[in-house]
Formats: sequence, structure tokens, C-alpha cells
Amino acid sequence: RANAWMSQCSPEAWVPRREKPVWLQRRESLREHARARGGMLRNLPTLPFDLWLEMRLQLEAAGGGDAQARRSLRRYYQELGAARQEARGAGPSSRQGAAPAHGSAR
Repeated sequence: RANAWMSQCSPEAWVPRREKPVWLQRRESLREHARARGGMLRNLPTLPFDLWLEMRLQLEAAGGGDAQARRSLRRYYQELGAARQEARGAGPSSRQGAAPAHGSAR
């Protein structure tokens, strides 16, 4: 008798999404989206501040440059930052799910 009562009170192991209340569906989808976004942001290539500042000063000295030059310069400094991290032993290969570094853009 107690087992029957316990099984009635405990949540089911799995309920199809469409049978859950709308607010629960929305909460779960928001959590999944936040988890996916967090994973994406964790795996973005990083650009250390000192390299960003050097890149910014170069762009200002050159008068800003066009969009293609800015993208090329940013990619170059990102790869330079990744190479510095690898040289220190904390490269992207040590991060989970990190993409391998690409060849130089210059």
C-alpha cells in the first residue's frame, strides 16, 4: 500500500515534451539555449588584451583601414594569442571541445 502511494507521488521518469505544461516547456527550452550558448562562448577563440591593444593602436595609426584589413588583422592577432597560449602549455588542445588553430592569415 505504501509503495503504491509512493509511486503515485513521485514524478514519472520521462514525460513527452508536448504533454508538459507550456511554462515547463519554455523553461526547458530556455535552459537548453543557455547551455548551448555558454558552450559556444567557451569555445570562441580568445584575443588577449595586450594583443588587442596592439592591434587597435596599429589600426588607429593606419587610419582605421577597411573591414577586410580589420578582419585579417584580428585573425592574425587571435592566432598569435593562441600560439602564445600553446607555448605556455595552456593551449586550445587542453580545453574541452576547442577547435584546432588555423594557418596564419597574413
